[in-house]
Amino acid sequence: MSLEQMKRPTADAARKELPPELAEIALKIPQQPGEGIASYAWRLHEAQPQLTVDQLALLSGVTDYAVRTTLHLLSE
Repeated sequence: MSLEQMKRPTADAARKELPPELAEIALKIPQQPGEGIASYAWRLHEAQPQLTVDQLALLSGVTDYAVRTTLHLLSE
């Protein structure tokens, strides 16, 4: 693993304290190798549109502000 990869946050860090229902989603829709956390959040949203901003943030490791902003921009 390179130094850059070690610095980059992953969804694995966020999964450690997930409620059981979100942990199940994380197992069904894992973050792909090399996939950034923002891309993962968007893929989660596409696969599970009922997830809230807070749930997407917990699952992906992206801040809730970033999720909110991205979803708002894409809905315009």
